[in-house]
Parts: sequence; C-alpha cells; structure tokens
Amino acid sequence: MAARRQFDSEALQYSYDRFIAGDPEQESFYEQAFFNTEVASLIYDLRTKAGLSQRALAKRVGTPHR
Repeated sequence: MAARRQFDSEALQYSYDRFIAGDPEQESFYEQAFFNTEVASLIYDLRTKAGLSQRALAKRVGTPHR
C-alpha cells in the first residue's frame, strides 16, 4: 500500500482525502498527472534558462509547433 500523500494546505489535504485517497484508479491518475506536471515544469525552467521560446525548442527537437 502506498504511503498517504501529505499536503501543507488543509484544503488540498481535504480534497485529496475526500476525492482521491483510497481509490487506486484515482490515485494512479493523480500520481501520473503530478509526474507530468513536474516534467513540464523542468522543461519550462530549462527552456527559459536557455533563452528559448516554445517555437525555438520545438524546432530544435523536431516537434511541430502551433
């Protein structure tokens, strides 16, 4: 059994406990969304530190931009 996630915010803790905790499908969805957010944040930080726009990064990695 996974460790219970702890939040500093009482509102976040209540929401997690009420709507996610104890439901394996919701916990899995939450953990994946949390991971995706962390990766996106790291990419943003690195991209801005390198002085690249989203368009410039997309061009460098060969991804179409919109």
